[in-house]
Amino acid sequence: MDVATLASTLAAAETPHDPATPHTSSRAHAAVPPGRSNAEPSTEQPTAQGTQDTQDPESAAESADSATPELPALEPDATVPETSAPGTSSETTTPETTTPEAGDHSSAAPQSPTGTTGSSNGKYRAPTTGTLTSTFGDGRAHQGIDIANSTGTPIVAVADGEVISAGPAQGFGLWVRIRHDDGTVTTYGHNNDNLVTVGQRVTAGEEIATVGNRGISTGPHLHFEVDTPAGNKVDPRPWLAERGATITGSDRDS
Repeated sequence: MDVATLASTLAAAETPHDPATPHTSSRAHAAVPPGRSNAEPSTEQPTAQGTQDTQDPESAAESADSATPELPALEPDATVPETSAPGTSSETTTPETTTPEAGDHSSAAPQSPTGTTGSSNGKYRAPTTGTLTSTFGDGRAHQGIDIANSTGTPIVAVADGEVISAGPAQGFGLWVRIRHDDGTVTTYGHNNDNLVTVGQRVTAGEEIATVGNRGISTGPHLHFEVDTPAGNKVDPRPWLAERGATITGSDRDS
């Protein structure tokens, strides 16, 4: 060997290993599988059927969401139609009932008048038919007369005039008052029903109410009063008799 060759051999033996140059030992190459590098560890996991890649949890959730089919949205105003059996109703109607006022015998069947009835000459009329049961004064400051008859018997205006009161009245239950053309005022009390209104014009013999038992009363009857134009109460019987209308009958308290 010449000197040049010896020097070259010694230089090669003394040259340090470059860290950037990959290690080429057979042992290191055997530890790394082909196609893989030491910097990238394998993410494959053994399974019964081979190997599978480990998937990131977020990616898996997104994949599951994308795999779920979308359901159609319900209309906000959609309603389920109600069904019911034919001929039936969900509502039950309770008939209304009305309790009659105490002493009201309006359901009683009309009866034929007992005793004598009133009469008239056409211009003036007796206020109703029936039995005279209480007279004017009558020992108890009675300011009119009472004529008893069944509930519902017609009461008529004794002369032409205008209705000035028609409705509830203390003691009378219901009453009607009429101012006649000469200024006289007549009163009809304890009525079962009033058939006229205030301001209405009526004529002699026109039905204005029906006999009742309302207010302070012991049985169905008409309480009838007469007030003169000066405001004085007078006995209705002579007042009517002077005008051709009479009421006669037995006198008894009612």
